[in-house]
Amino acid sequence: MSKVQFLSRFQLRNFFSRMFVATTIALTAWASASHAAIPQKPSDWLIKDLKGDGFLTGGRAGSGFSLLALDLIPRTKSELIKVQLGDRNGMAMKTPPGYHHVQYSKKGMWVQIDFSQMARSLVESKMVKEKFKASKFVRQADLTLDPEDGSYNLRLLLKRPVHVRTAIAKGKPNGELYIEILPE
Repeated sequence: MSKVQFLSRFQLRNFFSRMFVATTIALTAWASASHAAIPQKPSDWLIKDLKGDGFLTGGRAGSGFSLLALDLIPRTKSELIKVQLGDRNGMAMKTPPGYHHVQYSKKGMWVQIDFSQMARSLVESKMVKEKFKASKFVRQADLTLDPEDGSYNLRLLLKRPVHVRTAIAKGKPNGELYIEILPE
């Protein structure tokens, strides 16, 4: 008769917490290895601008996606938010990113980015708040999960009115979405 060892709830939580942290660190290092800004060759990119109240949509529908990394890249006159999306199993994609909806309210001074069909996220709300602390445009950032429709929502409360631009690679899609925040 073999002995079966059952792990306590605490031991399981501790194990999964360590695995999550290790995976997050590894994926963040992998995703931050290439911090290219939106390139100057418009023919290679699908770029959309939003200068006033309104919304932009893009990406593709699929069977599910995951949020692998989110980085804020400061630039001289703007800030670039690089979002790395993966497939539903948390693996990097070689396709355009999943469906997203970017909405801007000039009067309310906020930008909301909804990522639909999200199965999981390796990005935590605490990490997002920490990344946006030094932002020159964003006063507060929150990442929330809407379990009813399976979406992650990134809400940015702004310090001042802005101009928002999104970009997706056309030539070699890799699941990356760039959101540039520029002064108005």
